[in-house]
Amino acid sequence: RARFKAIEYLRNGKERTVVVCTDVAARGLDIPSVASVVHYDVARTVDSFVHRSGRTA
Repeated sequence: RARFKAIEYLRNGKERTVVVCTDVAARGLDIPSVASVVHYDVARTVDSFVHRSGRTA
């Protein structure tokens, strides 16, 4: 439940926020206000990279 509250805060927030997350958040998480994605580690597959980046290929 706390995770969903945090995601809603990000979607509705008007402040700049830094989000650090694992690959659990790589799929199905859409926050249009995110302008940049920084990868801490290289993805093992191209598919994982695309999902982490939040962009469709």
